[in-house]
Amino acid sequence: MRIEKLNQTTKKNLLEDLLKRSPNSYEMYEEQVKAILDNVKKRGDEALFEYTEKFDGFCLDQQSVLVKEEEIEEAYTQVDRGLIEIIRKALKNIETYHEKQRQYSWFDSKPDGTILGQKVTALDRVGVYVPGGKAAYPSSVLMNIVPAKIAGVDEIVMTSPAKDGKVTPTTLVAAKEAGADKIYKVGGAQAIAALAYGTESISKVDKIVGPGNIYVALAKKAVYGHVSIDSIAGPSEILVLADETANPRYVAADLLSQAEHDEMASAILVTVSMELAEKVSEQTELFISQLSRGEIIRKSLDNYGHILVADTMDEAIDAANEIASEHLEIMTASPFEVMTKIRNAGAIFIGENSSEPLGDYFAGPNHVLPTNGTAKFFSPLSVDDFIKNMDEAGIDKAVVFSFSEQIDNEYVIESVKRYPDRLFGFVTINPWSTTSEEELEKAFSTDEIHGLKLHPVKHAYALDDHSLLDPLFKICEKHNKPILIFGGANVYSSPNMFAEMAMTFPKVNLIMAHGGQMYETTSAINVAKKYKNIYIETSSMFGIRIQNIVKKNLTNQIIFGSDTPTGDMELEMKKIESIVKDENELNNIYSLNLMNLLNGGNSL
Repeated sequence: MRIEKLNQTTKKNLLEDLLKRSPNSYEMYEEQVKAILDNVKKRGDEALFEYTEKFDGFCLDQQSVLVKEEEIEEAYTQVDRGLIEIIRKALKNIETYHEKQRQYSWFDSKPDGTILGQKVTALDRVGVYVPGGKAAYPSSVLMNIVPAKIAGVDEIVMTSPAKDGKVTPTTLVAAKEAGADKIYKVGGAQAIAALAYGTESISKVDKIVGPGNIYVALAKKAVYGHVSIDSIAGPSEILVLADETANPRYVAADLLSQAEHDEMASAILVTVSMELAEKVSEQTELFISQLSRGEIIRKSLDNYGHILVADTMDEAIDAANEIASEHLEIMTASPFEVMTKIRNAGAIFIGENSSEPLGDYFAGPNHVLPTNGTAKFFSPLSVDDFIKNMDEAGIDKAVVFSFSEQIDNEYVIESVKRYPDRLFGFVTINPWSTTSEEELEKAFSTDEIHGLKLHPVKHAYALDDHSLLDPLFKICEKHNKPILIFGGANVYSSPNMFAEMAMTFPKVNLIMAHGGQMYETTSAINVAKKYKNIYIETSSMFGIRIQNIVKKNLTNQIIFGSDTPTGDMELEMKKIESIVKDENELNNIYSLNLMNLLNGGNSL
């Protein structure tokens, strides 16, 4: 391994080298991945089976894509009994560790009688991707399935590439032991597409977890939003932080435990001892000559292997925090003291007897970890990844719509289909799109879409631009659908512009989001008094301005909004309840006004 002095230049060069391994550096594959995703989304099983034959070399159909029980039984006969027992022991350790992460619902009451809490609910369906390539590890199965099981996920489905139509026996055994509900013989970007969009054979999941090659990583990146994902994992990496007391043989062995994964893996030693650096380099050469995966290790070390010698331990620690490695080992005279100074790492292994492979595969903590420096802001896979929190603040139903910056109306429709009793969908449209009218008509033909969302600021147009917006307003008038519009921006959507459109389209109900913003409340009140088809939404407004609206007897035209997820629902409710004391008026603001519009209520 190359030995370099740690300084700003070598650190900068190392970080640049590591970034080359990031999935974000492989734009040349993105179009290919997108084509696969789009094809599977459009053609389902037909495309899925075609890609399996093309990339994996065997034919699948709806009868053979699902692993059958007899195939799992056969796998048990092919796996050494000793290995099965090790899998079971590892499984127990992983379960014990992750049980401690389980969250529970809770409620709390205040002296005034208010009851608030948090409801913890598991995801319905989770898809686990398990690689089958150069190094198929049963631990990848255990580490992804166990947290989902403990969280209470209803159904866990697993996909893994097959060779000659058969999934790796150890993968099947591990999946059976961990409790996978279904296992499918598909891999690559096409498997991610099937999990994200659903096909005739594989149902859509809520979240996809698990590592994979660059095609899998890019596919997970592309489907994020249609489903949740754990992270966009890059190649494996390890950093050992050591001083002169470290055992060079142990250091070398642990470095190579990650370098053996593939040619893109990174192994880094940061030390304050030149003597240790030289001995570790010698030991790695000795190991490479003896190991079966020596060629892969050699390529990994040549490309992304580094030994950096620092002047002080503080400099070494700073470098480790900046690199933010997936795995960090501390082999120093006082490892616990050093550990307190570590801010960024996926997993930390303390002391020479805490080897990376032991912790990664057997001890219990999850080995699905952030890579490529993302440990600065991501954590390992945990039980928390498989639950969702619903604030028990009395919100029974909500209007949802896509962000204007990244419109995904299909995802909104899919979400409403899943929770038809809880969600009302609004379609987000950019009027500049040449297909805006077609998109709006299509959306209104579904049962899930109840209105239109416009954002003049984000899409740069004036609300009173009749040539641009009149066609959309006419469609809303025809279908008797309300329009939610970002309000209060003088140039784009001032209250006077709302008045102009309210007068032109008296049968179309307009909801002014954020009540004209902080500086336009007076104008918003004036136009709402004049035009009964203008409603004022309350999120992000000052309490005093909401009070002014109430004083003008406009509670029949006020609609409660939280601006979630950027807003705070509880805070928004407190603002309303500190001002409005009449129960009937509260019901109007919280529910009746909006429900009237969603149910096709006509303006007065």
